Amino acid sequence: MTTKARIIKPTNSLKAKIGSGGIPDERIQRAQDHIESAEIDFTPMAAEFLQELETELKPSNNPPSSAMINAIMQLKGCGGMFRYQLISDVANNALHFVEGLETLNDDAVDVLKGHTQTIRTILRTKLTENGGPHGRILLKELHDARERYHLKYNNL
Repeated sequence: MTTKARIIKPTNSLKAKIGSGGIPDERIQRAQDHIESAEIDFTPMAAEFLQELETELKPSNNPPSSAMINAIMQLKGCGGMFRYQLISDVANNALHFVEGLETLNDDAVDVLKGHTQTIRTILRTKLTENGGPHGRILLKELHDARERYHLKYNNL
């Protein structure tokens, strides 16, 4: 004798609390307009992340610290949100660099200092968005420094 499987559908208590349906388009547009028109100064926030990163920039026989990686990730994630896409791009380059490091030697620290100095320059000169042709040059130079380091240490 075979019995049919009984399907049990649990109560969706979260849906019961918030209801169903989506967010009205006009509400989404108002929120987007607010985000785009908000004048939030990213400089102090970026300065804190840079300070955290620079505190960790000391040669050691250890891999980069989680605090260093976190500061770089914060710069990467927040830069574009505050119209500093070039900061996100520079931080992304730095993140790719530190992810491959086994130790933080003098040369690695120098490469990372190049990244932090570049981000400080971007903030000081208010080089927003992708920085145009100057931004591309800065990013290429940092990428090339990263590649030279990896070639020197055969650490690709």
